[in-house]
Amino acid sequence: SVPEAADDPEEVSARAGQARAQGLQALGPAVKYDGGGSRLLAPILVEMRAPAASPAGQAQTRSALIYAWQGETRSWEPLAAQVASADGRIRAQAGSWAVFGAFCAAPAADSLGGVGKVFVFPNPARRNLTFHVESGLAEWVEIRVYALTGALVYATTLTGGPNLVDRGDGPRSAYEHIWSLGGAASGTYYYTISVKQGGITTRRAGKFALIR
Repeated sequence: SVPEAADDPEEVSARAGQARAQGLQALGPAVKYDGGGSRLLAPILVEMRAPAASPAGQAQTRSALIYAWQGETRSWEPLAAQVASADGRIRAQAGSWAVFGAFCAAPAADSLGGVGKVFVFPNPARRNLTFHVESGLAEWVEIRVYALTGALVYATTLTGGPNLVDRGDGPRSAYEHIWSLGGAASGTYYYTISVKQGGITTRRAGKFALIR
């Protein structure tokens, strides 16, 4: 294994940006397992250490997980069957060479109106884009995407109830919607999310990149 810092700086920056977009807080530098170019014949054991506390002073060992960087989807995905020991080490098996990092959930965003974290992934997107909106039962969730010119590119409204979704920081009540990107061209786009609950509408906004 080699430190992630030895990798392409643009890739390192992209991985850090996607971690923030997914609401993940790094607990240390990521590590790249590449096997020196050898073929992987059996699952590898990945071991990382989580500090006893985050920079904010909150205990992290119990909520820390090892994530693997997925090159195709440009997103972080948690490894399965993880084991944490009393000394702060986390162990998990991986079925492929990858960049691995230890993360925990970042501090919760302002939950005014019952809406928690809102983000999209992967970012940048290539084939599909998933909108993630943490919320309790809402009357509706409206998604709008705009080009830099201000032109409306995509819009949809979600109704019904949220699902329990685990994006690495435990099950959360959330609405998720996958946009196939249609004929949208490469570029930077802005999105707005409006959630109506009990007569109160909460709005969030963000941006993402699309690469064709």
